[in-house]
Amino acid sequence: MSRATTAGRTRRAATWGVVALVLVLGGCTASPDLSALEAEFDAPPEQRAVRVSAAVAETGFGRQVAAAVSSSPRLNAANADLRAARAQEDGDRRAFMPRFSLGATLGTGVGGGNTGLSPLLQVLQLVYDGGASASIRIAARARVFESRGARLEVASALALEAVEAWHGLIAAGDLYRLARQNEAVHRKLYTQVQDRAEAGAGTQSDLLTARARLADATSRRVEALSRQDRAQAIFREVFGHAPGDLAVPPAAPTLPRLADAELIASSPRIRGLEARVKAAEADLAATRATWFPRVQLQGTAERSAGGGTDSDLDMLLDFEPGAPGQKAAAIRASEARLAALQAERESLSREIRRALDVVRSDQRAGAARLQAARASVAANRATVDAAQEQFSIGRRSLIGLLDAQRDLYDASETLIAARQELALSGYAALALTGDILDAFAITLPAGAEDAEQPVQAAQAPATEDPPT
Repeated sequence: MSRATTAGRTRRAATWGVVALVLVLGGCTASPDLSALEAEFDAPPEQRAVRVSAAVAETGFGRQVAAAVSSSPRLNAANADLRAARAQEDGDRRAFMPRFSLGATLGTGVGGGNTGLSPLLQVLQLVYDGGASASIRIAARARVFESRGARLEVASALALEAVEAWHGLIAAGDLYRLARQNEAVHRKLYTQVQDRAEAGAGTQSDLLTARARLADATSRRVEALSRQDRAQAIFREVFGHAPGDLAVPPAAPTLPRLADAELIASSPRIRGLEARVKAAEADLAATRATWFPRVQLQGTAERSAGGGTDSDLDMLLDFEPGAPGQKAAAIRASEARLAALQAERESLSREIRRALDVVRSDQRAGAARLQAARASVAANRATVDAAQEQFSIGRRSLIGLLDAQRDLYDASETLIAARQELALSGYAALALTGDILDAFAITLPAGAEDAEQPVQAAQAPATEDPPT
């Protein structure tokens, strides 16, 4: 055995010894655990506890809302973001797979007479990097869940927007009909006062007052028509088609009777932010792993000049300390980003808790407000009827009758607004907790191909709710 061979083996043995010592003493940085996050997102629909009734999904209103969500360009954009996150994860998970490269060397003889083309194969295998690749892979996985959380948030917001567009158009139609009726009443009164003035039984002051109130009623009718046109435009934007005869939607299912902490934790915004926190934890672990060396195996094979094969196996040990303090600064920056996300999560939890309290307050006050508005309309209608009768026999002034009609209009307008706000408050609460998707039986696919599949909605018989 030659001295060169013995020396080469000695160097390789020493290299292996150094690498083994580094691996034993260095270890790896700890990466975050995503098991709880995966269990929360990846539970199949048949195994996930549905906390609200899906009776709304069986109505024509529910089917149209589900269709509006599934066909929204914003949901398609969220699906595209999810596909991008999955592609990034797929690339990052291959860090420990061997990398192959093929090449060739072109050789020329000393005298310039012979030229040879020699193929070259090189294989590079990562052995150890202090856990950096694993942390990067976990961060990419967490960002997939972040994208899925963002998609849940988009779908919940779209469902609520569809409900608001539906209720908004119904309310705008009710207000327009009220304004037309109010204008017709004022026009009738103006004609009546005008006839009396021509007969010498009225005054010029009454005629001017009736004309002014008619102009105000006409202005309200024009404004109500404009609001209805805007509501129709919003409906077409959300649902993708012109509105037909809209049935009054059913009331929203009751919010689950759970602790606020559990309701907040299920919010799509919180779930997406929790995934961002996990990704930041993995980024921090990857940054810390830069303190450890990278160990790689490199194998090469090349055809020799004699027609055989020359092969070699090397172990590459790479450590880049960087500029003084550079790595420590990078770690501090990663820690600061993580702390900022954790603070953002706490702030968002408080925001959602406050929103839940506001929605519950609106629901409690809304029922009382609706009842009071109905009573006010009934009382004002009776007042108008009495004033009309008294005015016809000369026992009530025109101003008194016009004021009574104005009060009836204001009370009716308040009733329309109270009915709309109470109906929307229930769906707003479901959107905060993410249960609005279950209420409409909307399922976002959870498989690897989920971004390619359309949203699924429950199928129900093609029946419409009877108008009320």
